[in-house]
Amino acid sequence: MKIKSVALIGLMTTLLFLSCEMDDIEPDSSQEISQTLPSGQWRITEFVEDGVDETSEFTGYLFSFNTNGTIQASKPGISEVVNGTWNTVIDDGKTELWLAFPNNAKFQELNDDWYTIEMTTQRIRLEDDNDNFTDLLTFEK
Repeated sequence: MKIKSVALIGLMTTLLFLSCEMDDIEPDSSQEISQTLPSGQWRITEFVEDGVDETSEFTGYLFSFNTNGTIQASKPGISEVVNGTWNTVIDDGKTELWLAFPNNAKFQELNDDWYTIEMTTQRIRLEDDNDNFTDLLTFEK
C-alpha cells in the first residue's frame, strides 16, 4: 500500500508539473513567422547541433513551408521528398517554431522547438538551448 501511495504522489506531481509547463504555451498571435515561412522556398545555411557544424548534411535541400502546417524538403536531381510538419507558438513570451520530420533519420535532427532569435523576410535564425550547448538553425531564401 505504501508503494502505491508513493507512486500515486509521484504521478500526480509529474502531471502537475507538466500542466504548469503547458500553461506557458499559447498560439502565436502575431502570426509574423507563420506568414513569412510559406512565402517561398528556404534553405538551411547554418545547423549546429551539440557544438558540431552539420550544415553540410542539408546542402542543396529546399524547404517549402505550407500554410496547412506541412513542410516538404526536396533536393533538385533527387526524387525523394521528405515530409514533416511545422507550427509556431509563444512559449515564455518567445516565438517558437516546432519542426517534426518523423520518417527520416537525417531530418529528425531538426525535430525540436526552436526559439526565434532573428527574423527578416529573407532570413530566420533559430536556437535551442539544451544542457550543454546552444543548437543553431538558420533558414535563408
